[in-house]
Amino acid sequence: MTPEQQATYDAYQDMFGSEGWKLFSESITSYKTNLKDNAWSSVASLEDIGKVKGNLHALDMILGLEATMSKENLDEEIPEESLEE
Repeated sequence: MTPEQQATYDAYQDMFGSEGWKLFSESITSYKTNLKDNAWSSVASLEDIGKVKGNLHALDMILGLEATMSKENLDEEIPEESLEE
């Protein structure tokens, strides 16, 4: 990992270990559950369905960020040439 990549990784790990991240994740999880349970009753068009699906996708990306930034995932994604710099 380059020094810049290591600094980014460390910053994410600090964030994931914070109380604020825990509260944010719980809030997003709750919002996602409410959206899945209640949004479909207010869907009036295909456009509305697309908006709900888009919102769910964005929430999934946020909730999956910690796993995406795990050391194991990063080791698999960093090209070899980056490791040699």
